[in-house]
Amino acid sequence: MGIRTHLLWICYVFWTSEAWDVYLPSSIKALERSCVYIPCSFDYYRNPPTRPSRVVWYHWYPNDVIDQYRGRTRVTTGNKRCSLYISRVTSFNHGEKLYPWVDPENVGRITHRFFDKTVRIEVVEDPEITITVQCSADHTCYRNSPTLSLNIPPKDQHQTENSLGGGVYRVTKTTDFTIMKQDETIECTVQHHGGKRARRTETSIPLRVKAKHLMNHCSWQVYHLIGFICVYISKRKL
Repeated sequence: MGIRTHLLWICYVFWTSEAWDVYLPSSIKALERSCVYIPCSFDYYRNPPTRPSRVVWYHWYPNDVIDQYRGRTRVTTGNKRCSLYISRVTSFNHGEKLYPWVDPENVGRITHRFFDKTVRIEVVEDPEITITVQCSADHTCYRNSPTLSLNIPPKDQHQTENSLGGGVYRVTKTTDFTIMKQDETIECTVQHHGGKRARRTETSIPLRVKAKHLMNHCSWQVYHLIGFICVYISKRKL
């Protein structure tokens, strides 16, 4: 095979493989002893599959489906879907990389290198718990609202201000926070115009819970005319 022929072959393989794409997360968390649903879809504009509903998931990188998944999986196909459902997740699944192959008997690796895009399973022993934290302060200094701050990572924090009537306004900061250890301490600090400050702390509910809980603790502090701090924590189990 000459150099020119070799280059043409490489270009053909690249041109062919670019006609396909598979969409799936690079990693996904799965709760031990529970199940996990891995969303997957694909698309193409050349070299269509003969049987688009034929989807096989592989472990990286044998030539066949591994035995430990037999009887525990179900594949959702149709409308260019290739999603995988796995039941009874175990610790042995942790760190495993999987990938789908659409119509493997007819769509070869020259058409698309399916094994180049995998999803890694991350098995967790305990369910994650995300709480919604709200820190509020009432004030009557409308043109100079107090500043609120939290001692937790600023993930999607947003702040609002509403009138309560009678010249009183409430400024509220809201954010979501994932509890990573027992008895997380959450601290809200408010600084009013003129320098007066107040601080309120709350300890989160332990990680292992069986029901939803709400805590609503408020404390009054007097600054200028009025100052009010309220720390509100709600919990949702993921």
